Amino acid sequence: MACLASKTWPYVSTCQKLLEDGNPCNSDYECDIISGCWYATPADSVNNLKICIPKYQAANGKIFGYQPKVDLNFKYAIQENYILGKFCQSGIVFIDKKSNSMMCTSIKSVYTSDDNFQKA
Repeated sequence: MACLASKTWPYVSTCQKLLEDGNPCNSDYECDIISGCWYATPADSVNNLKICIPKYQAANGKIFGYQPKVDLNFKYAIQENYILGKFCQSGIVFIDKKSNSMMCTSIKSVYTSDDNFQKA
C-alpha cells in the first residue's frame, strides 16, 4: 500500500495498492517494491513520462531514457551510473546525455595511464 495523490483537484491522497510494472508513475515509492519509476525510452525522457520498471532485470544492451537526477549531488560521476543501474542485471549503465539515453552495460576491466596513480 502507498499513499498516492489523485491526478485531479483537490489532489487528495488515499491508500492504494502499489503500481505494477508498466503503469505511469512519478516516484519509486508508487511502484511495487521490486520496481522503480523511470523512463522506458529516450522519447519518454524527453516527454517526462515515467513508468514502473522491474529492478535488476534488463540485460546488457537494453536502452532506457535518461534525465539527470537533479535532486542528487554526486561527488563522483560514476555514482550516477550505479544508482541508475538498478534496472540492469549488471547494476550499471552507460549514460549518453546527448541522446537522453542510458544503456545497461558491464565493466570488465579498468585501466589508468598513470602507473604511479595515488589516492588524493
